[in-house]
Parts: sequence; structure tokens; C-alpha cells
Amino acid sequence: MVAFFVSRILADDNEEIERAVQALQQPMTDIKHIEYLNNNEAIAFYEWGQEPEHFGHGMFEKRLLGWEFYGGSTYWVDSEMDFGLTFSNLEFSSSTHTDLISGIIGHPDIVMVEVETLSGNTYDAEIIEYDAGERFWFLLTDGDNTVGSIVTGLTEDSEVITQEGI
Repeated sequence: MVAFFVSRILADDNEEIERAVQALQQPMTDIKHIEYLNNNEAIAFYEWGQEPEHFGHGMFEKRLLGWEFYGGSTYWVDSEMDFGLTFSNLEFSSSTHTDLISGIIGHPDIVMVEVETLSGNTYDAEIIEYDAGERFWFLLTDGDNTVGSIVTGLTEDSEVITQEGI
């Protein structure tokens, strides 16, 4: 019984976030993943437009009247792009995280994304698969500054496909 109510609340939240993304009035918007940071904050990763297509994220906060957009970014996606990379400072907008880095994965052999910060910490980014084998990655940090980090796209055998700095 409890599971029913939890799934119903998440479905309602997903629908509200979908409406809030559509309200941004970016043509042909399609949400690919919603990451809930807590009960009151979420990130919607989405594509919009066509030729060229864009990929990005929107930050949402649950308020008295529902989920409201409070920031985000998108970037143009080149169909030949092996790896996308974007950075957002969340320090003053999120109660739980300080940085968000993310991007599309266009190279079929990239199965891991590793981020090494200037402080020497190494993180494995989360990879989300959507539609017919399309993928993106993201990493949220809660205090470790990712500016100056090295982001590496790796094969299953840990071979470096791409390496970029933030």
C-alpha cells in the first residue's frame, strides 16, 4: 500500500516537472531523465530542437504551488561529437550539491566516465542510457570543486577514448 502512494507521488512529480520543462517553450522538448536530489529538488535532463539538436538540464524546486524552474543550461550537440561536457555551479542554488558536470556520450566504446579533481579525488560519473542506445553522463558533487578537473571517457578495458579539462 505504501509503495503505491510513493509511486503515485513520483508519477505526479514527474508530470509536474514535465509541464515545467514544456513551459520553457523550447521546441520539441523531450525529457530523458529526472534525477531527484531530495524531496524538494530535481534535475531534468532533456533534448530540444532539431538540426541542430540541443542537450541540457533544468533545475527544479518543489514549492507550495508545485515544481518551479530556477536555472539550467543547454548546448548544441554536433552529431559527430564523441563526448559532451558542460559545467554548472550549484553552490548558491542547490541545498545539497555544489557542482554539476554532464554531457552526451557519442562514442560507442565509452562505458565509463571518470572525473579527477584538483584536490586529487576521483569520481565515477553516472551514465544514463535512453532511447535507442543514446547515453549521457553526469556527476554531482557536494563540496569538491570540479573547476580544473580532468574528465576522461574510458572503454571497458580502461583505455582512454577522450580526456578534457573543465
